[in-house]
Amino acid sequence: MDKIIDQVSRYHVVNYLIPGLFFWLMIDKQLNLNLRDENIWVVIVIGYIAGMVISRIGSFFLEPLVKKIGLVKYVPKEQYIKAELKDKKIYELLTDSNMFRTMSAACIILLLGYFTEWILNRLQISSLARWIIGVTILFVIFIAAFILQTKKICSRVTANTDEGESND
Repeated sequence: MDKIIDQVSRYHVVNYLIPGLFFWLMIDKQLNLNLRDENIWVVIVIGYIAGMVISRIGSFFLEPLVKKIGLVKYVPKEQYIKAELKDKKIYELLTDSNMFRTMSAACIILLLGYFTEWILNRLQISSLARWIIGVTILFVIFIAAFILQTKKICSRVTANTDEGESND
C-alpha cells in the first residue's frame, strides 16, 4: 500500500482526487447515496476516476473555450519547458491552475448532468440506453486523452532533444 501512495503525485491529488471527491460528494448529496458509509478506498478510487474524467473534459472543452474567447493566454511550450527548469514554482502554479480548471469543469458537468437527467426523464430513456450512452462518452474521452497525451509526450521529447527529430 505504501508503494501505491508513494506513486501518487501532488498533481494527481490536486487535479484528480480533490475535484473528483468534490464532484462525487455533490452527487452523493443530491442523490442521497450515503457514500460516507462506504469503504474509504472505494470512495477514493471513485473520486480519483471521476476527477480524471472531469480533468479531461476540462482540458478538451473548457480550456479551448476560455482560450478562444481570450480569457487565458499561453506561452509557447519551448519557453515553458526552459522556464520550468529555472523556476520550480511554475510547475506548482500550473498544477493549481489545472485544479481550478478541473473544479470549474466539475461545476459545469454537475449543472449539465442535472439538465440532461431532466431531459432523459422527460423522454423516458431506459436505464440500459443511459448506461450505453455513458460508457460511449467515457470511451471517447479516454481515447482522446490517450491520443493527446501521446502528442504532448512527443512534443516534449522533441523540444528537449538536440536533433528535434523523432525516431519512430
